[in-house]
Amino acid sequence: MRIRNIYICLNDFYLKKGGYVEHTELVKQFVEAYYKAQKHLDDSQTADARKQYYLLLNLYSRINKETTDEFQKELAYSQVTKVFNRLKEINSEKSIPFNIILAGIVIIILSIIVALNPGIVGLTAFQDEMSQQVELEFTNTTVTEIILKQNPLSFAITGTFEGESAKVFIEKKGKLELVFDTEKSVILDGKFTKACIDTCKMDDFDGVTARLFVEVQNGKLNIDSAEYHIERLKNSPPQWIGKKKEFNIPGKTILELGTYFKDPEGDKMVFLSTTEDGLDIRVENDKLIIIPKQKFKEKKTITVIASDLEKLTKVPIILNFE
Repeated sequence: MRIRNIYICLNDFYLKKGGYVEHTELVKQFVEAYYKAQKHLDDSQTADARKQYYLLLNLYSRINKETTDEFQKELAYSQVTKVFNRLKEINSEKSIPFNIILAGIVIIILSIIVALNPGIVGLTAFQDEMSQQVELEFTNTTVTEIILKQNPLSFAITGTFEGESAKVFIEKKGKLELVFDTEKSVILDGKFTKACIDTCKMDDFDGVTARLFVEVQNGKLNIDSAEYHIERLKNSPPQWIGKKKEFNIPGKTILELGTYFKDPEGDKMVFLSTTEDGLDIRVENDKLIIIPKQKFKEKKTITVIASDLEKLTKVPIILNFE
């Protein structure tokens, strides 16, 4: 009854939009994939559930693309995330590699963001955290400067302290902002990590010179490193660098996806692949494993996906079994 209600809810929205047959069929496929995934999970058939999850992601992407009804997208999204959460809860790393879970998250997030704002083609608000060794020691009140690599969006320090008290301020537009205070910062066994009382976020810091005002009372303060976030100014999606997109599959075949994709910024990539009936397809780290379960006379097409967890690239490849 629950599955039937999902179908009715989704289908009603399609019919209100004009009763397109292809939309009704898409909803039917989505609901069937959802039902099969849940049934496989109920029966502890993790591998089969994972395959239905791949299919569900593809159908969900089509629903996002082919309808403009936001409530309908949210309903489909809810069903996808239910399957995803059940898969995530299963303690079976061999059946569900970590990179598949990450890629699934990326696909869902990007799909939702693009659906809500079609002008967005990638997540541009990502930040990188920098850690810069400074190795500074203070026993009295002084002023020092640290030259950062880029304009910081936050500022924190890591180090040690022993003694009575200490404070560290950073100058920002003529004002002092508190970074570290022995009375407020967390210090364990004399060590503190990424202390940033008022500077965990600094949107309007100008320049790369961090001018620090240090106060030490009867003690010794060591600042080992400075940590800060910088805006990622440019990030390009992974690129397909393979010389071909058609592959012969005489039997079990392993494709090293890391040799077919390259990330322009050198970011670590995760991979995912769609499936086809009659094929056992798995992704293990950067390896795409294809095992035919029957003989095929015709070619098959699957889509391989590479993501740097910010942007993704989808590439259809043709499998030739002759």
